[in-house]
Amino acid sequence: MLFLSWLLVLLSWYCREPIAFAAGGLLINGYAFGLMVKDKWSARRSRFRIPEYSLFCLAVLGGAIGVGAAMLVVRHKTRHLSFWAVVFCSILIHLSLLFWLFGRD
Repeated sequence: MLFLSWLLVLLSWYCREPIAFAAGGLLINGYAFGLMVKDKWSARRSRFRIPEYSLFCLAVLGGAIGVGAAMLVVRHKTRHLSFWAVVFCSILIHLSLLFWLFGRD
């Protein structure tokens, strides 16, 4: 899923096609949201958890909006200051890259 999302993002950069960028962004953020919801579900039932490192990596690699939305919607990992910091910084970096890629011309 992560590979396909980044493939769409790179395709959008190469072809200057914002629709492909949006599709890749929706895909990776939807995946990140789903993993956070699954981790919350697993935490409540004392089942196998998704490692925090994996959630951090997913946020940094493009799923920060999905992770942040899941934090607010299902109230998962909201007490961890490190999650807030990673999500906030990742969103700022991703938005600056977005403006850099499509704001030039």
